[in-house]
Amino acid sequence: MLELEHPQSKRKVFLFQTDMDVVSDGSDGDRVAKMPEKIVNSANYQPFTSYGWKKIGGIENPMIKGWSKMLGDAKAEGNSSEVKRLSAGIADLKRRSFLIAEYDPFVVIPVFILQDRESAWGPNVGDYVAVIHGKNVYPAIVGDGGPSFKIGEASLRMAKALNPKSTPYNAPVSGLGVTYVVFPRSSGTWNVPDYASWKTECAKLLDEIGGLGKGYALHEWSNTLPKVSKENN
Repeated sequence: MLELEHPQSKRKVFLFQTDMDVVSDGSDGDRVAKMPEKIVNSANYQPFTSYGWKKIGGIENPMIKGWSKMLGDAKAEGNSSEVKRLSAGIADLKRRSFLIAEYDPFVVIPVFILQDRESAWGPNVGDYVAVIHGKNVYPAIVGDGGPSFKIGEASLRMAKALNPKSTPYNAPVSGLGVTYVVFPRSSGTWNVPDYASWKTECAKLLDEIGGLGKGYALHEWSNTLPKVSKENN
């Protein structure tokens, strides 16, 4: 890990090199109204990401169905702590939307790093990131906080860009093959992901530290979200 500062622009960079592991968290009924039953009913799938925004549509988050069933089971068992956790989670799913790892390109930073409010190089959720692998440069954001014992996690969408064979159980890159260039304190307004805007902002920030070399260009993310049917509008 390196804390860098460009001598002219004074733009700070938090840079680290490592491998890449895969996360498959997140949910947003406004953009993905249906999810596989095995995910909806999973007690392990995490429907939240640290990056979230006020829900703007009327389509219910599909994970509420599974969480409501778990809530009913917890009430029947008299598990008050689980009832409290699930109730709070359902309320959050009703009022906010989150990134979806299968569709949104984001990286995960250990929580203990995100909680550092003293260092000017300490990244925050929402900060822009340039992920470099080989000759490819991918714009992204810091989308979630992760465990302290692991660094180098990214969404399934990001992982598949590096290696199409990636799955939640198959990491795209082993060894020190990925460079993460995080721009601390660069986060914009948290809102529905806008990949074109993310690319524009990352390009501006990269220019502040010298820009990309000749022959290099930022990756352009396409929208792979499923089309919303008329009956869901």
